[in-house]
Parts: sequence; structure tokens; C-alpha cells
Amino acid sequence: MAVVDLPGNHSFRLLPNNRWMQSHYAWAGEGKVLNLPAPSPDAIVVLKPGSTHKVHFDLTKERWWIVDTNKPDVPPFPMQQVQDGWSASFRIEYAPPGADALAGLPNAELVRHASLRSRAFNANRGID
Repeated sequence: MAVVDLPGNHSFRLLPNNRWMQSHYAWAGEGKVLNLPAPSPDAIVVLKPGSTHKVHFDLTKERWWIVDTNKPDVPPFPMQQVQDGWSASFRIEYAPPGADALAGLPNAELVRHASLRSRAFNANRGID
């Protein structure tokens, strides 16, 4: 099996965690066309049985900023600025490029084309 790890964490997105309550925070990047890098052979990481691949996320970077949907006039801001942190719960989702974008690359046939979600976490550093 393989995963695609595009530079700048572009194989991932931030999803509100609405499991316990409806969140009024959303990822500012959702639905926006970002300057996605073209997949390269180096971006395809082949995982052998039992192996792992670690990815570092810096949630202070502008790419991961959020918006308060109750305050549409307020510009995007870092998650760390949320005052009611328990209601700002999110998951990171692995969302690889489509098979067409990987066509012709080595090991493209091994890529998992399904999403994977992290455990939920919130602005107060809580994790489920």
C-alpha cells in the first residue's frame, strides 16, 4: 500500500468534528482552490506491512487557520486564538489526489484512494 504525501501537507484537510455538538468553527481553506503541487514520484510513500509514515502539522501556519461561522466579518485566525476551545474541535483527514493526477508515476497503483481521519482534537489541546 502507498500514501501520497504532498509538500506543505497538501494531502490533508481540516474537518470540523461535529460528533458531540455542532461546531461554529470551520477550516478557512475548505472549498478553496489552493496552489496544489503536482504529485511527484517522491510524494508516493510505499508502506511495507507494519511500517508507518509520520507527518508533522504546524497548526499555527496560515494554511490551517479557521473561521468562526457565527462571525462572518472576522477574518481567518489561528486555532490557538479560540476562546471557547471545547467547541472548536477538528479532525485532520488524509485526502490524496485522484488517480488521474497520479497516472504514470511509479507505484501509483499502490496508492490508497480513500480518506483516513485522525482522532479529534480541540483548541484546548484536548484529544478524543
